[in-house]
Order: sequence, then structure tokens, then C-alpha cells
Amino acid sequence: MTFTSADGRFTGFEAHVDAGLTNAVWLVLGGDYVRGELRDGGGALPRIPPYRLWAGLRFEHRQFHLEGEVKTVGEQARVYGAETPTDGYMVVNFHGSYQITSGHAVHTITVRADNVGDELYRNHLSYIKDLAPEMGRSFKLAYGVRF
Repeated sequence: MTFTSADGRFTGFEAHVDAGLTNAVWLVLGGDYVRGELRDGGGALPRIPPYRLWAGLRFEHRQFHLEGEVKTVGEQARVYGAETPTDGYMVVNFHGSYQITSGHAVHTITVRADNVGDELYRNHLSYIKDLAPEMGRSFKLAYGVRF
């Protein structure tokens, strides 16, 4: 695929809200959208992501943090040239962490589970989306220390 330079126009939004339901429980909402088009003729620009919306709940108490979210990504059918469209999808993600302070160091243990429903999807911005979908569910355990 060959790209050439031309004048384009981008419009869109990005929003994020954390609303405290109690001292320890927060509602997390967000979304983003962008539309890119050529100024002369209004054709689609390449590699424009689809809209994304997410909602989640976060629990925080002292050093403990737990969060779950549902993320919805729309289909992208407005594509440039030979670029291929992608279907929309929804994934569910969870993560939690615990911090331990010891002297001048902060130790953090994090657990993360992404795409827990094992949704098969293709990321529109991936260069290999037509060859391979995104990996299925994943689980990560991480330890970090700051000093």
C-alpha cells in the first residue's frame, strides 16, 4: 500500500470521568472517537481507529486497588483504499494491585486479566490484522519496586 501526502481534517473527542460512588468505590467512564478525511473530496484517511467506549468500577482501600471494565470498540467500515474494514467487539478486563511500603521503597504486586471472555477480534490499527487476530485471554502477574 502506498500513501501520499494531502491536506486532511481530523475531528473527534476524548472523554474520561471518575465519579466517586463512596469513599472507596468509583465509577469509571470513558470514550474516544476520531474522524479523518481529505479536505479535497472528503475521502477517508488511512489508519483511523474506530470509536471506543468503556465503563468500569474501581475499588480502592489503603494499599489495595481492584478494577474491572467492559470496553466496546465499534466497527470501522470507513477505510482508505485497500485498507480492510474491521468488525466491532467487546472485551472484559480486570486488574488489581497491592502496595507494601518498606523503608524508602514501595513494592507493588499487580495481577491483570485481559479479554477474560476470550473474544476473537482484530485491532483495526494492527498491520497484521488480516493475518492474525489479537491474542485471546491473558493473565499477567507483575512485581515492581520503587526506591
